[in-house]
Amino acid sequence: DIHHSGHYLLALINDILDLSRIEAGRKEVIDEAVSLHEELEEAIKLVGMKAREKNHQILPNLPDDLPKLSGDKRAVRQIWLNLLSNAIKLSPAGAQIELVAERDGEDAVRISVTDRGPGIAPEMHEAIFEKFRQIDASVTRQHGGSGLGLAISKDLISLLGGSIGVRSVMG
Repeated sequence: DIHHSGHYLLALINDILDLSRIEAGRKEVIDEAVSLHEELEEAIKLVGMKAREKNHQILPNLPDDLPKLSGDKRAVRQIWLNLLSNAIKLSPAGAQIELVAERDGEDAVRISVTDRGPGIAPEMHEAIFEKFRQIDASVTRQHGGSGLGLAISKDLISLLGGSIGVRSVMG
């Protein structure tokens, strides 16, 4: 319990620090070659124990010829980690979670995470990207979380020149 609580508090502090740096305009984006494969592997390692506890099957689907991106490794890993953590947290035990990256035009890559969570009502699609916002208080009580992961991901993606959205079906 102490170990789990410590990790939760550390994650919350790191989220708040990231958010503060972004809002203050002090989040520096390091321009470097980024492998989506490598950053996804690292994110999977970080959440692997939680995925195994829930008997999830994580299915990465990234083509071998996916080019390296010009961006910030830490930011890309954090985005993968936030999206993957939500999928693990909200999907029922034994669910499959699919991670896809594909070319989207000449100079862009689209990544997606597909889970088997409860779904998000259309009127909440924008709200889930707001700071400290969760769609249902019962989700917070059951699964934990601070409501910062998607807000931070949105800000990081924006800093990297991209955008984020959601497609969801209730149930």
